[in-house]
Amino acid sequence: MSRNPYIAHEATVMETAPGYVVVGMQRSSACDACHAKGLCGSGESSFRQLKVPCRGNDFKVGEKVALGMRSSLATRALMIAYLIPLAILLILLLSLHNLLSELAVGLIALGGLALYAALMAVFSKRINRQFVFSVHKL
Repeated sequence: MSRNPYIAHEATVMETAPGYVVVGMQRSSACDACHAKGLCGSGESSFRQLKVPCRGNDFKVGEKVALGMRSSLATRALMIAYLIPLAILLILLLSLHNLLSELAVGLIALGGLALYAALMAVFSKRINRQFVFSVHKL
């Protein structure tokens, strides 16, 4: 079974300009189909707009398009957003729990996560350049 190299979602063209197109897409939560979504409050959805560079400008406002990204970038995003912070937290907690008090270990672990977040903010432009979206007609 081959794996699809792209992740694509349907979007609507909101604005066109030379060199880029602005698309909007409705993001819905994973529990949108759940019968109890009205009770738990986590069945929220939001509208997102993205500015996507494109070579040809043959898109029209209101046109339905496919907004795509390489699936390998999803793994990279997962690593950056979840796995690296979890590893930092676990390494600091497990390596320092016998040496210091619980309060000190907790504060150091939170400080490690804050340092990671600050590094992500400093390198955000570089990271954002790696996540490239593409727009294709449906």
